[in-house]
Amino acid sequence: MKTIAVILVSFVFSVQLYAQEQTLISGPIESGGYGGLLMEYIGNPNKLVHYSISALIGAGGVGYRDPNDNYWMDSFPNDHASAFFVLEPSAGAELNVSEFFSLNAGVSYRLVRGSDLPYISDDDLSNFSVYLMFKFGKF
Repeated sequence: MKTIAVILVSFVFSVQLYAQEQTLISGPIESGGYGGLLMEYIGNPNKLVHYSISALIGAGGVGYRDPNDNYWMDSFPNDHASAFFVLEPSAGAELNVSEFFSLNAGVSYRLVRGSDLPYISDDDLSNFSVYLMFKFGKF
């Protein structure tokens, strides 16, 4: 994950990128990623424990290949790759550990729409997740 952030009092705007590769149960290797603009509101940031709500809005892509084939990008068939829209709202609790470090734990739901692959659906790519985030800076 790569993050570039700008913090304005209780609002955070950042660009986030995620990438993954995994072997599916049926054998093909799925590879993809997504990214976008993350907008976050931090409630009562000066308190020891406080909350945050955020939403990532962006786009991504996914593809698959047979693990026995040696091609990936050179001769990647169009029917094996697809782009999609992603919306990922999240909510978390944040603990100010020190003036320069805080921990944030929460839950998010990745909603994917527009993927067009025969073996990977929007529902396969959409899911809940939990996260633990380490934040460094002046709070």
